[in-house]
Amino acid sequence: ELLAGPRRGEALPRPHPATPRVAHHPEAMPRDLFVPAMNERVGMNDRGRPSGSPLRNGSFRRSQPWCKLLPWIREVGHHGDQQVSREESVLVHMARVTFRQERECAPSASAPGKLLIAGEYAVLEGAPALVAAINRRARAEMRAFGEARTEPVSPLHLAIRGTLGSDTSELERLHLDTHALFLGRRKLGLGSSAAACVAGIAALSAPETGRDSLFALSREAHRRFQGGLGSGFDVAASTYGGVLAYIQDENPKPLALPQGLHLQAFAWSQSASTTGLIERWRQIRAKNALSDAAAEVCDAARASAESLIEAVMEFQSRLHRLDQSHSLGVSTPAQLRLESEAQSLAREYGARLVFKQSGAGGGDVGIALSDSEEALQAFASVAVQSSLIALDVKLDMEGVRRD
Repeated sequence: ELLAGPRRGEALPRPHPATPRVAHHPEAMPRDLFVPAMNERVGMNDRGRPSGSPLRNGSFRRSQPWCKLLPWIREVGHHGDQQVSREESVLVHMARVTFRQERECAPSASAPGKLLIAGEYAVLEGAPALVAAINRRARAEMRAFGEARTEPVSPLHLAIRGTLGSDTSELERLHLDTHALFLGRRKLGLGSSAAACVAGIAALSAPETGRDSLFALSREAHRRFQGGLGSGFDVAASTYGGVLAYIQDENPKPLALPQGLHLQAFAWSQSASTTGLIERWRQIRAKNALSDAAAEVCDAARASAESLIEAVMEFQSRLHRLDQSHSLGVSTPAQLRLESEAQSLAREYGARLVFKQSGAGGGDVGIALSDSEEALQAFASVAVQSSLIALDVKLDMEGVRRD
């Protein structure tokens, strides 16, 4: 196998002893490509002057000579070196060393998912949203040059390329892994596409690119992916981490959740269409009804757990009124029943407790907030009995990370 070939001093692979040897005569190596390919590997141009090795400058790109030689190198790698010259054997070995180094040094990055505490829909109208990054991450990896791609190029890949102007070879090498933000094949509404976008941008960008620049690039790429929808709060959480007060088209402001606040996330059994819900929201007129309540949530987060929970309850009450008036489909009957159950448990425990959707609603993920751990545990038992899945998530304070 080309990408797992011999190290220095080892021979090229031979057929297994138990396998009858079949005469094989690989085609002659294209001579016009040998010198340019060798010179690029050692960092020289065709005139014999230093040009900067692809491994030294960190671009991990291969020129046309290497691209055209790949099929021939693979052929020799599979059938041994008896039929090739020593000069050609050296090239095959150098190619293997290059690919091994690229695999070991290939850029990779990861970015956290999110939970929206409050500010749904209002954030689209310029109001602040309170969002937290969580410790489930999407990962991006630049695979070694020539490594076979097993998954198709996704619309998110194309959005990233449209933003960065990355060439086709880099796009094909970018692998995005979001399984930690899914439950099997079902999305959880934890911001998987935003986290993957931020991780992908970080893996493709120069190491010195700062967070603010990564955020601006990721927000543009994610808007391309969503067709212009969305506010970018999920991109902000994936980039900066922690708890943020986010206003659309502005850099977010970090916050700290108040002492004594307990939070539990739950997954519904059905996924929601965020795009469809946002489109319905755009058709209504009373959009500013949530703005004041969203701002109060962010202010209350700076005060106390009790103030924050009461502000979230007020925001949720206003959102319900809009939902009922305009048939948005934000709150399902099952969610309304659990919200009522949370209010009953709050009275029983003498605590503050609220349950709500986290995000556009209609399914995906919900969160419960309380100033009493016992009341929250009691609600979690009721929620699990109602077929919700309690998610083991914690706050992520790091944000995007180059691994």
